[in-house]
Amino acid sequence: MNDYLYAWITVAVLAAIAELLAPGGKSGKLTGHLRFLAGLCILLAFLPTIKEGIKLLTNMKDGDLDTWLSGSDMTEDYEACFNESLCGLTREQCEGWIYDTLRTEFSINREDCLAQVTVGESEDGIPTVTKVSIVLSGRAVAKDPYPIRNRMSSAFSAPCEVAVDVHYFTHNSP
Repeated sequence: MNDYLYAWITVAVLAAIAELLAPGGKSGKLTGHLRFLAGLCILLAFLPTIKEGIKLLTNMKDGDLDTWLSGSDMTEDYEACFNESLCGLTREQCEGWIYDTLRTEFSINREDCLAQVTVGESEDGIPTVTKVSIVLSGRAVAKDPYPIRNRMSSAFSAPCEVAVDVHYFTHNSP
């Protein structure tokens, strides 16, 4: 399509230049003839596009377009993309809720923990949380991980792992 657009622009610009260079300017005797020829050239530049449009309409009439537009591959691709997006949104919302809960109920700041949620699909195609993982670091390493694990397991009805970052102890020991 870009090739056609460039051709149309080129023909129009050349026609305008030819009209300007005609003897006598815009009121000269030759100008009318040049305009007629420029119009014909522009129409000829549109012919390939019109030909493709007619082919497309013929295919649409014959039913060939149905195989292009209503293929099961397109439907499956759309459903897969939609389900993937829905799972990603569910994961983001759950992780946000976990960070808020850790802050309000356990006084753990977001920079002192890492939460990851694994989301899968149920048999109905509904996104469900299958696993919750939380890593405590910084000031949060002193917190008891068992109440956190119990709270998240009951909230999501999924297994929850709460780990303490050992790296914090090795670098901050006296």
